[in-house]
Amino acid sequence: LIDRLLVSEGYAQHLFHFWADLLRVQSRANGGQGDMTSKPYLEHVKKRIRENMPYDVFARELLTAQGKAWDNPAIGYYMRDLGMPLDNLSNTMRVFLGTRIECAQCHNHPFDKWTQMQFYQMAAFTFPLETNFTGIAAQDETLKLKREAEKKPELKSATQNFGRIFENLGDFVRYSKVQAVPARLLKLPHDYKYDDAKPHDVISPATMLGDKVKCEPTGETVKAFAEWMTSPRNPRFTTVIVNRLWKKVFGLGLIEPVDELFDNTVAMNPALLKHLEQLMIASRYDVKAFLRVLYNTKAYQSE
Repeated sequence: LIDRLLVSEGYAQHLFHFWADLLRVQSRANGGQGDMTSKPYLEHVKKRIRENMPYDVFARELLTAQGKAWDNPAIGYYMRDLGMPLDNLSNTMRVFLGTRIECAQCHNHPFDKWTQMQFYQMAAFTFPLETNFTGIAAQDETLKLKREAEKKPELKSATQNFGRIFENLGDFVRYSKVQAVPARLLKLPHDYKYDDAKPHDVISPATMLGDKVKCEPTGETVKAFAEWMTSPRNPRFTTVIVNRLWKKVFGLGLIEPVDELFDNTVAMNPALLKHLEQLMIASRYDVKAFLRVLYNTKAYQSE
């Protein structure tokens, strides 16, 4: 019965609700403007669940997603936080590492060890990614035509309606995209008050835990960030997903809350958690195989 249910469409729909909640998927994101992104993204997540894409591959796909919505619907992960790259970084850390660093955006974290500098160093990995909606008005050839026409006095009367035309055409062919802009550099806020840097200093990416990864602030930092995040050596990546899935099956995580880990956090059953982490890594992050083990335990089948 377990095997039959795990290959059913019901399983895919059931697990989709789990991921939609975790990833904050919206069917109408960004005040309705995001329909062109939200719906393909929603279907993309469902597709990956049906394919049983390994969890680490799925996470890397989301974290490195770039392009236009119809070519790569995974960009919905970044479009969900349109124009809010710092908030997106906070959510990424919570979702995949169970670590809350949003307080460190404005000052050193009052309840954890993270500093404001570490927050900005982490955010610098994905900050080069630009999220936007665009359309025909943003295309080089049409802009060139408009600029050339405006230079000719005899065409002034004919070009005065160009703006309205572009607006209407832009609405018709509008689309969303995510792209790396190497010149887009993250700077410290104007009110940065600590001794290790000055306000408005440009920040280079650096990891805050696990393997030390440092890079120059370019578009390639996103790939380095995703590989660091999803590595089995990352001290929290595997822990967080097995704890989330254990809670999904049994109703209570071995660590609670599931998205607020500290260095001194101790699981209810440390040996069990360690075993589950090894199981997930050995199965190459196959979520369905992992759940099959949990559903077949005597603990799960006990009344």
